[in-house]
This record gives sequence, structure tokens and C-alpha cells, in this order.
Amino acid sequence: EILDELPAYHLIKEKHHAPDPSALVRAVEEAFSGETIEKIDGIKIVRDNAWALVRASGTEPMIRIMIEAKDQGVANAMYQEIMRVVRQV
Repeated sequence: EILDELPAYHLIKEKHHAPDPSALVRAVEEAFSGETIEKIDGIKIVRDNAWALVRASGTEPMIRIMIEAKDQGVANAMYQEIMRVVRQV
């Protein structure tokens, strides 16, 4: 019963190969510099309805992207925004 009262959240977890993961994280930070950003364990972009964390893997040449939102469409849109930056680097 109690679980039914909690809002559902949608989570996207992806990882992408990156020869220079730190450069990608810096590019994401620059691209989203006008937004609320936390710099703990990578770059966390915080919005009213979602958040995204982009971080360099500590063990592999890749970045990890985690996004959480109440709405799947919002999560998908935020993922696409981040991927546009990633593809340009």
C-alpha cells in the first residue's frame, strides 16, 4: 500500500566508450554551465523535474550517464541533450 503512494521514477543508465573520458565530462560541464550543477563524483545537472550524472569511469575508458526523472519523456529528452554534446567531442 505504501509503495503504491510513492511516485514512480524513470532511470536511464548508460555507458559510452571514450578515449578521453575527462574531456567528455568537461564538455558536458561547459555545455550545461547555465544550469544548476554539482561537481561531486562527476557532473550532476539538477533540474526541477530531473537530474543527470555524467562521470568518467575509474576502471575503463568510458563515461557513465545516469538520469532520473518522474516522466520517461523528460528522462529521454535529457539523455538526448547530453548525447548531442558527447557526439561533438
